Amino acid sequence: MTAVHSYRVKRSVKILKRVIILLVIGTILIILLTIYSVREQKEIEAPRTAAERALLDAKEEVQRNPRNPQARIKLARVYIGIGKHEDAVKTLKSALNIDPDNIEALYLLGVAYYEAGELSNSLHYLKKAARVKDGFAPQYSLVYFQMGNVYFKAGKYEDAAKAYKKAIAFEPEAADYVYALGQAYEKMGNTEEAIKAYKGVLKFIPDDERAKKALQRLEPLRKE
Repeated sequence: MTAVHSYRVKRSVKILKRVIILLVIGTILIILLTIYSVREQKEIEAPRTAAERALLDAKEEVQRNPRNPQARIKLARVYIGIGKHEDAVKTLKSALNIDPDNIEALYLLGVAYYEAGELSNSLHYLKKAARVKDGFAPQYSLVYFQMGNVYFKAGKYEDAAKAYKKAIAFEPEAADYVYALGQAYEKMGNTEEAIKAYKGVLKFIPDDERAKKALQRLEPLRKE
């Protein structure tokens, strides 16, 4: 009986050792699989482009500073840059809930709606931005320039010219604004004023090809 008992004990110990070894191996495999899975998930979630990184950073900033409208405005700019206009609109409206007279948020709402093809909504927010009292000249120039773009796209060239003039009044040396004014005059059939505007562009940027080509096209048509 003693020999049989000893044999059984030894056999049980061997089996137990094998079970322990299998459990250890199984545990190691589970740990390795978990590490691999986490790495794979991180690779999937990791931003692959500069735009993705900017979006992730902007979202994290909003999470850190949920009551800071500038954080939301920064996120909205990223959304506009990647063409997510609906997300931009939602984000900007949440910024306005915090700061209703934020001229930058109102302006960007105008931009987002413009790029989404919603011209009436774009104009609505741009007009609100223009009524803000504590903005800076460069901000108002952007607002009126974008307003001009809205009118121009809508075929309201006279209103576009008026808006571009206001933009230029705030930033007289902005060649893009002067060029846009020339385009509006050209659409209105006012060749003389268009030529003046395009020449104005060349005062600031002498090698501006857009203005040069426009003048080559229009000067033969001017009245003697």
